[in-house]
Amino acid sequence: MSHQVFQRLIKRIGSFKLDDALIYLNYVLLASQDLSLNPTIRTFAKQNPDAITEFKIEFLAKWLIIKSSILSPYSLEWRSYLELSALYNQMNDPIVDDPTFHRRNPVDLFVRLLYQQLPSQERIPMQSFGSAYMLFQEIGSRMAQTIGYNIPERFKQLVGLSIEQFMHVGIVFYAGKSGPFRTSGTMCLDYLRKAQAKGIGVLSDVNVNRFLAVASCTIDEFRDLATQHHFAVSDPAYVLYEFNPLKKRPLIQIGFDRWVAPNPALIIDRVTYGIYYDLLDADHDKFTRAFGYVFQEYIGSLLKSVYPQTHVFPERVYRHGKLEKKGPADWVVIERNSLLLFECKSFIPDLDFVSIADANDVERYAQRIGDAIEQVYKHIKAIRADVPDLQQFADYRCTVAVLTMGRVQAVNSVFFRKEIDEVLSKKGIANLPYSVLSLQELERYLSLVERGVSFTDILQALESANLQEALLQYHDMLRTKAVPSILMERGKYVIDLFP
Repeated sequence: MSHQVFQRLIKRIGSFKLDDALIYLNYVLLASQDLSLNPTIRTFAKQNPDAITEFKIEFLAKWLIIKSSILSPYSLEWRSYLELSALYNQMNDPIVDDPTFHRRNPVDLFVRLLYQQLPSQERIPMQSFGSAYMLFQEIGSRMAQTIGYNIPERFKQLVGLSIEQFMHVGIVFYAGKSGPFRTSGTMCLDYLRKAQAKGIGVLSDVNVNRFLAVASCTIDEFRDLATQHHFAVSDPAYVLYEFNPLKKRPLIQIGFDRWVAPNPALIIDRVTYGIYYDLLDADHDKFTRAFGYVFQEYIGSLLKSVYPQTHVFPERVYRHGKLEKKGPADWVVIERNSLLLFECKSFIPDLDFVSIADANDVERYAQRIGDAIEQVYKHIKAIRADVPDLQQFADYRCTVAVLTMGRVQAVNSVFFRKEIDEVLSKKGIANLPYSVLSLQELERYLSLVERGVSFTDILQALESANLQEALLQYHDMLRTKAVPSILMERGKYVIDLFP
């Protein structure tokens, strides 16, 4: 059924004029978020929260680019958007057709659904710019000699722009409003020339062209990206979750001097955490090995920014019998009667996990997380065994937090934890409090710690409730300020470039 609906959807999509339709999708998405653009669309979106989502707009834009052209006969407007949206909503997850669904763990379904829903709800530009700048520029530069890999220099070799220049040009394209609806993420050459004339010197022709070479593409280039085997799903039943090239190239060239981002927020992603993928694609293991040390150092900087220096301890070498070991974790924080053990794992879930996320993928990540917890657990045993070098930690209740660079969706849900607990059980580990947090989640929670909230209380709330319920008590605080001061300062530095 879903495949038939998909075929009807892309056939209908092919009838809309491509350039105008992409601009209209941009407008619909932004109007759903901004009452001043269109009160009717904003009201409709609030009453029908699934009607206009970032994931849906990106999906429709992708297939518009693949199937339609500037010569297609019809214009996309509100009524026809609702028609496309209704067809989209009829596309079921493949799990619906699985006769064994009621007898198995549905964690893979939750993973797929959350990758559609959560990123757009939690993106904070100030956080993204502050975090990425501090990671890739500040700490990447500071540690270059130690780790034998200079992140800022390597990025400039690849792209031709410094990290700061890359972010600044991205901000201009994100803020650009040159289309018929005057919405963000619509850009033309005349807008760029006027911005440069007003004093934004980073917008030289050379810099803009270098930026566009990695952040935009033509229609034909997009279609080529979409067909590359490592992006396409192997099972067409999962086409809904297939990698969208807009993540890599958020700006689409729709004329000699015009570009549109169907979802302008993807420009922010591209010029911040997208730097990780540029370096990963270029240098693979060489980059990931070096970045692990940068990631660990970054976590330490965040912790020291919200806790007293005397309460934060880096990994140490200690003797256990005749052996020398490093532990008890990458970072240890003493908070009241708790010992928080932070183990840093700089991996980002791969394409298979964020698209299909079948049982094998879930088991694979459960194993990786279980291995990280086991690594810390061995050190906890040493603490409890009265190893002299670790005795300052002996009187505290231990809680493990595994920190990942990218978010492993649903990982703290009862369904995913069941998979992790099975891994731990085979390792002989039981009743050990643990959580798995992405970098973005850690940063948000540390903004609460900075204002007096106990991290231990946050983790305990996450163990006993789902994410929304656990954070409900902190809703007002997070709405006021969901970014630690150290990241606010860096983000403000990056964003405040306009004269």
